[in-house]
Amino acid sequence: MKLFVDCKKAGHLCDKVQYKDASLFEKLSVVVHNMVCKHCSDYSERNLRLTKLINEWVFLLQKRMRNT
Repeated sequence: MKLFVDCKKAGHLCDKVQYKDASLFEKLSVVVHNMVCKHCSDYSERNLRLTKLINEWVFLLQKRMRNT
């Protein structure tokens, strides 16, 4: 596996990182790529924000369902 990956591969690895399915080397590859690629860095940030929003929504929904 290569440390320096193209944008398509970096996007795929970013998704794997979000779902905690990436190896340490894959995580490192995303970090290195994001250091040099603004577009992929922005994608990673948006992906992280979206994941956090969804997790918060699921938490609130579960809390509401327990209270009814």
